[in-house]
Amino acid sequence: MKSRLLSSIVAIGFALVVPHVASAATIVNISTTAGSLTPVDLTTATGPALNLVNASSPYQNNLNRAFIFNESVIGRLQSFLLHFDDAPANPQGRVTGSFGIQLAQGETLGAVSQTSAQLIATDRLAGVLYSTNGNRGLEANGNGADILSVTLNGLLATVNFDLRANQAVDNVRFDINRAAVVPEPATWLMMLAGFGLMGGALRRRRRIQVAYS
Repeated sequence: MKSRLLSSIVAIGFALVVPHVASAATIVNISTTAGSLTPVDLTTATGPALNLVNASSPYQNNLNRAFIFNESVIGRLQSFLLHFDDAPANPQGRVTGSFGIQLAQGETLGAVSQTSAQLIATDRLAGVLYSTNGNRGLEANGNGADILSVTLNGLLATVNFDLRANQAVDNVRFDINRAAVVPEPATWLMMLAGFGLMGGALRRRRRIQVAYS
């Protein structure tokens, strides 16, 4: 009975010591006035779905269809990639609209990469084939200029976009900085109480063993 009690106290102590991982940012409130925007989790994609640029990719040469990829959570960094690569046969292709990035408590919106150099330098998800096109990113072209704006209201970042088809790949990467998880004061008190119970149980067990030896 005493050993089971001690095991339970130890388990509670370890559960309190190990910090809980904060929930990750999510994409919300997708709305389009032209074309469509589809969220995709790249961390679970396989095969051709990991190829963002070649003809075999389900994300290339799509008529008026854009995608927002949840790339990964690596350490304290999470990222989303807005991607639009319309078909050459659709030179007037266009996707416009908005979406939200709902941040979790303790998270902040970090860098917004929208030039070719910035994007290539921050391609981070292993196994994914990204474009190395020198014109990758947002740019002006014969079909008009790509437009992007971000408005932050508390933990909600609202992204408005107007992406125009051309020969390049329209990409924007949004970095999310995740804060280190620090136990709250109440958790510290519970943890100290648990360790106190562990110490008391161990001392009591030693006294009982001495009394009956």
